[in-house]
Amino acid sequence: MYKSNQMGFIGESRAITEFLKLGFSIYVPFSDGNDQFDFIAHKNDKLLKVEVKSTTYTDPRRRGNCYQVGLRSIRYKNRIRHFDPSKSDILAAYIQPLDVVCFVKSSDITNTTGITFRDNLSSSVYMKNHKQRLVSEYIDLEKVI
Repeated sequence: MYKSNQMGFIGESRAITEFLKLGFSIYVPFSDGNDQFDFIAHKNDKLLKVEVKSTTYTDPRRRGNCYQVGLRSIRYKNRIRHFDPSKSDILAAYIQPLDVVCFVKSSDITNTTGITFRDNLSSSVYMKNHKQRLVSEYIDLEKVI
């Protein structure tokens, strides 16, 4: 099993790889890590601030394979920072058991503590009631941007 910071680096690397495949240039901030995004992707005069979150967690209470991606961060002196959709353009969620990155427009995220992805189809009513997203609908970065 990976340590938390190792998983974060892997998730960021996988997300960056997907942007590079589409011809984006990547810029990483040199700072103390308190930025609201992990990197900037640039292509054709378009700048996208990207926040990356990673997970290995499958929610055992839910049917099928549901992956919970926590959007909160615990920072220096145990301060909790909730995801702020206005501070980034894209959320890239790395799901380690599937080795995929799901991309969501930050403006489409209403729950700032977590987001759930499902890797198989269940009833659309169940998914809607439980605010789940189907992995296959979020892995194509070009559709999101």
